[in-house]
Amino acid sequence: MKKLKSGSPLHIIVGLDLIATGLILMNNDRYFFWPPHPAIITAILNDDVVGAIGTLTGLGLIWWAYSKVKSVKADHWLITIATGYYTILSMTEFSHALFSPLGEPHMFISGIGELVMALVTLYMAKQSPSGEEGDRIKKG
Repeated sequence: MKKLKSGSPLHIIVGLDLIATGLILMNNDRYFFWPPHPAIITAILNDDVVGAIGTLTGLGLIWWAYSKVKSVKADHWLITIATGYYTILSMTEFSHALFSPLGEPHMFISGIGELVMALVTLYMAKQSPSGEEGDRIKKG
């Protein structure tokens, strides 16, 4: 395995999680079920585009981790998208767990997991090189 720049293992871990989450969401068209009205909300949440965003972002993070020339802008965009993705999923899953008449404990657990991943991406953002260090970083 190639030796990775510090911070890159987190990119790979988050990338793999995003790919898995995205594929699960693309293969399950009834994952989100609350709120029942209006139906357009659940239609948007269960759309394959939501899963594709996660999968593509995960692939981008893994690509960035293995890239010889690392774009700081690309890193910032990928981390920002991942953080937003995890935050939206977490809040939606907490909504299911708290407000669903059936009570969904697995949604509560999933919401906690997504919230933890959002915190991991925020940590990655803090550790990420700034634009002042140049847009291109060569791997040593």
